[in-house]
Amino acid sequence: MRDRARRTGGEVFVIPPGPDGAPLDRDAFARAASRSQLCVLTHASNVTGALLPVAEAAEICRRRGVPLLDDAAQTAGHLPNGWESLGAARFACSEHKGLLGPQGTGLLSIGPGVDLPVRLGETGGNSEEDVPPTDMPERYEAGTLNTPGIAGLGAAPGVLLRIGLPARRKAEVDLLDGLLRSLRGIPGLRILGPATARARTGCVSLTVDGWDPARMADVLDRRFSIATRAGLHCAPLAHRTPGTFSGGTIRVSPGWKTAPSDIEAAARALDWLARHREAEVCAST
Repeated sequence: MRDRARRTGGEVFVIPPGPDGAPLDRDAFARAASRSQLCVLTHASNVTGALLPVAEAAEICRRRGVPLLDDAAQTAGHLPNGWESLGAARFACSEHKGLLGPQGTGLLSIGPGVDLPVRLGETGGNSEEDVPPTDMPERYEAGTLNTPGIAGLGAAPGVLLRIGLPARRKAEVDLLDGLLRSLRGIPGLRILGPATARARTGCVSLTVDGWDPARMADVLDRRFSIATRAGLHCAPLAHRTPGTFSGGTIRVSPGWKTAPSDIEAAARALDWLARHREAEVCAST
């Protein structure tokens, strides 16, 4: 979007979180929607885990005649409600996260009457012509298709259907609830995002006083065999509001197959880190 804005002289509006901890400033969003050709909303933050009000944003966009793109990379396969029920005109997500598919694949639903820039390549089944076909979806299938990835993309949802999305969501919420309760009593530990498990997805970003997130992630890995992700999580703007921009956070991400014993182990490890100084721990490892 920013590249297109630079090339065309357009403008990109970035909407901040709302007051009192709300994940979206609805008034600012409505003002920006009135001046926009497309609104894009992240369904859930990959930093704080906060769920955003997609259905309400879609209604705001509908009243102003502007399409809304729901970026569901963090929620597809996790939440039981389908994206079409939220009212978004467009939908996009990666396949390798909640949908359990292979990396390098994803989904984009654009609906009728939408024309995207074409990636030029071979003409596929339109071999008698020297230009790509105009029919959908062949129009956007230049080059050799990722057949193994497409096969995996088609197979992965079957696993989710056997599990059942409501059951998966309940398991994740129960694990998150246990994790949040365990972490709140740790001195010097700060949790970003909503206080309740139901208001977020399965990602918990946190900081511990006196610890650099990268150092903390390294100790968790080497001493406790707990894998986390440290840094800015490819979302520097999302770190500016809570004041974690320079060093970022560590992100603990329980999934539906995480065991309650794993949650307890993570809480014990973080409690141990909070009670020890970084310099002493890192000097001894």
